[in-house]
Amino acid sequence: MTVQKPTVFIVGAGAHVDYGMPTGAEIIDGLARCVEGTESSQWKDVLAHFAPEAWETMPPSLSIPLGAKSYRELLRANLDQLSRRLAASTHGSIDELLGEWNELELVGRRLLACLLLLSERNASRTVRIGGLYSWIGKVCAPRLDSHGGINQASMSSIKNVTIITFNYDRLAERYLTRIKNNTSEIYSSLPLPKIHHVYGVLSGCEDLQSSYSDYKIDERSIRGSIQSIELIRPRLGVAQGSIPHELLNPLMQAEQVVFVGFGFHDHNIRKLFIPSVWNGQHREIFATGYGLSERDKQRVLKALQIPIIFGGDSETCESCLRRWEPNLLGVVD
Repeated sequence: MTVQKPTVFIVGAGAHVDYGMPTGAEIIDGLARCVEGTESSQWKDVLAHFAPEAWETMPPSLSIPLGAKSYRELLRANLDQLSRRLAASTHGSIDELLGEWNELELVGRRLLACLLLLSERNASRTVRIGGLYSWIGKVCAPRLDSHGGINQASMSSIKNVTIITFNYDRLAERYLTRIKNNTSEIYSSLPLPKIHHVYGVLSGCEDLQSSYSDYKIDERSIRGSIQSIELIRPRLGVAQGSIPHELLNPLMQAEQVVFVGFGFHDHNIRKLFIPSVWNGQHREIFATGYGLSERDKQRVLKALQIPIIFGGDSETCESCLRRWEPNLLGVVD
């Protein structure tokens, strides 16, 4: 099977839940348990990397008690405030909240970086069978001709697929690299589909083939990730047309756009939906609908003013892709 038309996959956090990445609700619950002292083993690992001993300087806004030496004291002094604000927030995402409350930004950035790095490391234990990236890996796998070489027509999938991800983690790169390297020697020599991160990407452990035991998290990777994360700042607003320039061409040329696990929050809509890109273009647009009510879907359709084929509100990402495969995505045998 090959992807016959230029296709852009726009990936949100929902597409990575099956791979072990935490949801916003899980982060809020986990942080509250930390403050209560009833955190899980995963969060104990997060807190160990979060320890204040690793910090060289502490801004006055963090209000660190004089003589504080343990991460528990740091939590009581600072993260309890972050936890309460997260729980009461009406923002669409945690990074949006951090962009709104400057006094929480440093402590929140570090917490987010530690949690996501550890979650990404845990996801590297296995190459999960199923999910978005197994599906993309399958349709991008080249076919062989009668002489054992690559059928050039089947190379169109890699050229036609672009992934635009709103996630900080590198699961797209890591999973697709490991899948293709485990498939065949010929496939392993080919490039990945084009992958773009809209809001920045985690740092450290650049070896996309690294195993769980080889995936090291240290102060350098944490600090690099903190600097790479681009927070959403509602007070400053997000102007229409602020999508990175390198993403304009794939969107303009795409004949098919597939939203996978995407949260249609207002800030993402303002950033991504530019009239000159979407209006007047003949293309098919699909979106997984897991967790979206009919009211949510109507809100999105009204805001975007473009037709979208939605998946069911309880239908998984992979189920939607398989159902759309024969004719909607231009995938043929």
